[in-house]
Amino acid sequence: MIVVGVVTLFYHLALCFVSLYVTYLLYQNSSETLCRAMTILNNLPTVTTRRTLNLMNQNINRLTAEEKQIATDKNWVLAN
Repeated sequence: MIVVGVVTLFYHLALCFVSLYVTYLLYQNSSETLCRAMTILNNLPTVTTRRTLNLMNQNINRLTAEEKQIATDKNWVLAN
């Protein structure tokens, strides 16, 4: 039971890190950092249970509809 709790904790910490990193990259607002953010979005795993990737609203607005669709097609919600 403890192992499951530790794995769950690390999963949520990793998800928080990914959210913060993508937010940081989009905040930089350069073509290089947008490319890095898109690499992360493109490599998100497809999940069976809807998951949320928390980004700041101004960063979500920097993504095109097609870029947002990459995450939603994999059952991820982009939220602020």
